[in-house]
Amino acid sequence: NLRGGRGETVRTPVQQALAELNAQSAPQMNADVEARVRSGESGLSNLNTLTANVRVSTPVAGGQLGLGVQPTVLDAGSLNRSARARFGGNPTPEAQGIADQLPSDLAPVDSQYAAGIGLSAFYEGEQISADIGTTPIGFERHHVQGGFNWRPRLGAHGALRLFGERRPVTDSVL
Repeated sequence: NLRGGRGETVRTPVQQALAELNAQSAPQMNADVEARVRSGESGLSNLNTLTANVRVSTPVAGGQLGLGVQPTVLDAGSLNRSARARFGGNPTPEAQGIADQLPSDLAPVDSQYAAGIGLSAFYEGEQISADIGTTPIGFERHHVQGGFNWRPRLGAHGALRLFGERRPVTDSVL
């Protein structure tokens, strides 16, 4: 190791290459948290999202094979009477009821809130990556999701990318 201008250790190119090789051939654990806030009308266009993503992997066949867990909380708030009239139906009868000062005929709508945990398995290599998992279990509905990505090299300066995937919409409680 060499010393830099402020007493920092400077790695030689060989040491840097060895450090990168060790990182690629060791088990890994990655975790991140994402929070999104979209302002808007409570129950309709408002959306608060909190998602954590924890992935554990180990080297296999020149890539990383692993499992992921993704706890997710979505909250769009509760609908007021005006928003309930516009939520998934014809607002005309409710508007007439408001004008006539009659009680609402609309069925009550629960809070627009969902929480669950998504599970996945994945492989990430230099040219191929694939994953399969679930949308969060605990939501009203959950589905299989996943994808496949193949990136073969085409000479020294070219590459081709072929992929297919099934992913959920992430900007709505629906």
